[in-house]
Amino acid sequence: MLTLSQSHQQQLPVVPENSVVTTWQQPIVTQQQQQQQQQAYFVSRLAGELLVSRTDNMNLRHISRQSQEDAFCWHQEYERLLGEYWKVSEHNAALLGQVSRLKEQLRSARSRQGTHRARRDSGSAVVSTLKASGSGATSNAIVGSGTSEGIKQEVNAHLD
Repeated sequence: MLTLSQSHQQQLPVVPENSVVTTWQQPIVTQQQQQQQQQAYFVSRLAGELLVSRTDNMNLRHISRQSQEDAFCWHQEYERLLGEYWKVSEHNAALLGQVSRLKEQLRSARSRQGTHRARRDSGSAVVSTLKASGSGATSNAIVGSGTSEGIKQEVNAHLD
């Protein structure tokens, strides 16, 4: 039975006795050299992280500046639309007032028309039906003691 030392010897290559064998040894690194290598690695890694950080900061500043410009533009657009909204609201209110006045004038004219029908026998008002040329639509016109002219002028004044 072979011992451990014999089996180990069998695995080694055979070297002639007159040859010179040199062995490669890992260079001995002193503690100072090892510290310098670690510092160099640390400095290069730190420089890389600093570069990434500065790049991130520049990107964030750019995005922040662009966001502020966008916010300013959106604020201006909001103010413009708000002003336009108020103009439209005021115009709508004016139109609603105008509609209310016209409805009241129409009620008043209809009540006067009823009064004029009652006085028709006396000849103070005439109601006629006019046919529009080509359209086939008919319209009622009050002709008489100046009341229809006043209403028409007031309606036209409100529509202008």
